[in-house]
Amino acid sequence: MFLSCAIAGTKWGIQIVAALFFLQEKKWLFIKKIGFTCLAGSCILLPYCLLEQIRLTDKSFLISLIVAVMVMIVLYYNVVKQTAIATKWFWGWVGCLAIAISLQLFVVFNIV
Repeated sequence: MFLSCAIAGTKWGIQIVAALFFLQEKKWLFIKKIGFTCLAGSCILLPYCLLEQIRLTDKSFLISLIVAVMVMIVLYYNVVKQTAIATKWFWGWVGCLAIAISLQLFVVFNIV
């Protein structure tokens, strides 16, 4: 679990550090808004973590993860548009997300 959290935290940490270095006057608004995106994704995963009935359902983890990722993609894209920053921020995050998910699947959960 520590490794899983470290991978997810690193993905968000990279975005925060990049914002602090490159966004000047928009950095705090951007960080606040991506913080909400992160919170939303985490909250979507909570039922899987807290409710045994959901955990015992076949493929519930995969479904929870897909829903969380899809919601975060939409929210992150909206953050980029709302803060009027370049879409390369969105694509950079999508790249980090792809790497993080790959690491989770291959290294942490040995699913693939």
